Amino acid sequence: MVEIGKRLRNLRESKRMTQKEIAEKLNVTPQTISKWERDKSQPDLQTLLELSAFFDVSIDELLGNKRVKKPKLNFWKGRDKMTKLETVAKANSSQRSQQGKVMLFEITANLMNDRGQYLTQTLTEKLEKLLAQKGHNMMVESHSSNKIDQFGKDADLILLMPNFSFALNEIQKRFPKTPVFVVSQKEYGQTDSKKVYEKICPKLPKKFQIMTTIPKAHKVSTTATFLKIEFDNGEIKYLRSHLSETMTRSLSGKNWQKLLIAPTVAWLGTDVQIKPCGQVILNEKDTYSPEELWYNSVYHIQDL
Repeated sequence: MVEIGKRLRNLRESKRMTQKEIAEKLNVTPQTISKWERDKSQPDLQTLLELSAFFDVSIDELLGNKRVKKPKLNFWKGRDKMTKLETVAKANSSQRSQQGKVMLFEITANLMNDRGQYLTQTLTEKLEKLLAQKGHNMMVESHSSNKIDQFGKDADLILLMPNFSFALNEIQKRFPKTPVFVVSQKEYGQTDSKKVYEKICPKLPKKFQIMTTIPKAHKVSTTATFLKIEFDNGEIKYLRSHLSETMTRSLSGKNWQKLLIAPTVAWLGTDVQIKPCGQVILNEKDTYSPEELWYNSVYHIQDL
């Protein structure tokens, strides 16, 4: 948990205000202010913005994060400058304007002393490289949490680092059309770009997919509710069966009688045909296109 209590108390006392007076300004209880100042709880993102405006400080300053002049280390100039260099390097690419954007946001701290900043930078680079390897024409940028209004509106997908995970609901409300995910502490600590990719893959915009050929299924195992698909590129993914989708629609619509006469979907068994083009046919009737098998499938059964 980010500790901001001492900073809040100092700012309040500098204005010669009581907890009750601050509470009235923010429309919360004095007990809430007391908990914040004792680091027993934290204000949500919207309240952080209100506190920032009230005390006339940035969110970084509110959280006690102060920028300092960097030592003479030529190998590290900060993410902002690196982003500018990356922009220049990619400016001549004909596909630049058509690139999608994955935006990482975190509560930033001292750039040279905070290990988290290094992890974020590493994860940013690894994820962008992995996206390119997987055929996604998407760039990855990282920004401070106080810039989410500035850059979040341009994002095709938003990733929140663990120290900013508390703002998930608020960010989802602010950008309802943009997928928002939280990077777990384990994924972050290990800079596990593969796990992060598997999590976000189903929500990556297909319009930025530049894969010349779609991986084809070479082995399919079935149950009555899902398919386990092994692709020729080594990936293993899972897809909800047409039968399962039909059952869900029928039962949710209280038209369960239709389930008894659905003519195009059969119970899945061992009769699996895999065509050279990658099309899969179950029981001679239930057909799955290569695009459906690849784009609609997920890496973990629990995500179905």
